[in-house]
Amino acid sequence: MRGAWAAGAAASPIAPKALVETQEAWFRRRSLCAFADRHAACLSAAYIERIAVLDALGAETSRPPLQRTRATCSDAPWGNGTVRVRAPGSGALTIKGSDARILAVATPFEGGGDWAPHVAFTVDGSSIRLAPIGGVTIVCKAGKPELSGRRGTGVPLRTVGVQPQATPCRARYGSSDADRCRKGITTSGD
Repeated sequence: MRGAWAAGAAASPIAPKALVETQEAWFRRRSLCAFADRHAACLSAAYIERIAVLDALGAETSRPPLQRTRATCSDAPWGNGTVRVRAPGSGALTIKGSDARILAVATPFEGGGDWAPHVAFTVDGSSIRLAPIGGVTIVCKAGKPELSGRRGTGVPLRTVGVQPQATPCRARYGSSDADRCRKGITTSGD
């Protein structure tokens, strides 16, 4: 995991006030799963989230996006300017600033477990809510998707299969479909 984090961090600049958990901070938080009532489920959720975050960072650094969605965020640590949102299909949402630096990586919120994402997101219509652990909720209003004119594998926000008021994965797909729950987000074609 350290190598994957280093590769993602080295290949793409991350803004100083970015909502991206460092590998060391994630590892310390993940270690607390040993004290959870359902420690195996906590560990599983921790690794699923981390893999989605690292995959999203890798997608941002290795493949130019086909499409992004512009958004304006309020109460964000990076300011209230226009950002670009992308859901690359890894299960995590990435937000970049106008300088192409990563401002946040968030994973879908699924309450009720012993693990909580470092930054969780929900989508309700054109509103994207980012909820960092111990931080203020950031609300981003999505605008129209923009085409970059380049080939890539980005998934535009409007096709992200997160239902309004983002329902827990197991309730949405059933407990028997663990693979879909591990991905966190599916595209509308799924």
